[in-house]
Amino acid sequence: MTYKCPICESDNTNKEYIDGITIGDRICGNCGFHGSAADFLHTKQNEDQKELIKFIDNTQMDPDVKLALQKVAIWDNIDAKPATLLKRAHECVDLHSNIIDKVPTDKRYNVIRDYIVEYKNRDNVLKDYDFIKNEKDVFYLIKPRSKSIEMIIFNGRSMRPFSENEKNTGFVWGYGGGGTYPTAKVILKECFPNKPFVLDLAGEFSLDMLNANKLTNDKNGIVKKQDVLDWYKNLNIVKRACKELGITQKELADRLGVSKPSVERWAQGETPDQAINHIHLLLENIALSKELDELKSALKTIAKYSNLS
Repeated sequence: MTYKCPICESDNTNKEYIDGITIGDRICGNCGFHGSAADFLHTKQNEDQKELIKFIDNTQMDPDVKLALQKVAIWDNIDAKPATLLKRAHECVDLHSNIIDKVPTDKRYNVIRDYIVEYKNRDNVLKDYDFIKNEKDVFYLIKPRSKSIEMIIFNGRSMRPFSENEKNTGFVWGYGGGGTYPTAKVILKECFPNKPFVLDLAGEFSLDMLNANKLTNDKNGIVKKQDVLDWYKNLNIVKRACKELGITQKELADRLGVSKPSVERWAQGETPDQAINHIHLLLENIALSKELDELKSALKTIAKYSNLS
């Protein structure tokens, strides 16, 4: 597969890194343009695109405005002359900086791009982004009615699918299909950074928290971190214990000293209070044992280096 910069047509492109981690996007080593891998495969240009790209190259402008116009040149139907598009962009920045500033730095250009492309419906564009209230510990699920891709914004950061296999899937919410998995996994990883096994519950999380009764795929929505924590806390205790311990329901039954059919029945319906208490004690004992092992290991390390000194 050959990648070529859609702006300067250079083939000197590489994967982009943020904090040393590849994010699936690419960056041009010649002109500095950065975007999705798909941007670098979309290289066939018509005359309007060429005119706009030439205008961008020869005009001084704000970096966010420049990136917005570059995206327009690559993906959108150009409905006006370059100077008019630039005028729209400046209008957006000058009149609506309070809305642009709500969006993380790496996504600010999306507001400008949408404003340019959907100029006749710019009021709706502004409503989409004005939906963000910058509340702490709230995931804002943004799906503009205009042109930009969906994004998740959390505590001033734009989130990304973190699996290479999901980079091209993007974020989806509002139904129970597999496309919701990248959304679910990113939210779960953020809420449970030290519990990677929780990611295996992405399917259930999608159905419970991202379904069409709570969110729809054609509008914005929010998911509060506390609601995610409560969802996990209230998850069926048998399923949660098996995930946390990495064991089967039969192995859980053996540890509890009960029959496998009993545990299977609890996993499908209500669990008796006594069984819930026993499972909680089991989880607490294992957690304490793990902490004790870590403490012993730390003490051994301290003793080792103390002897060396």
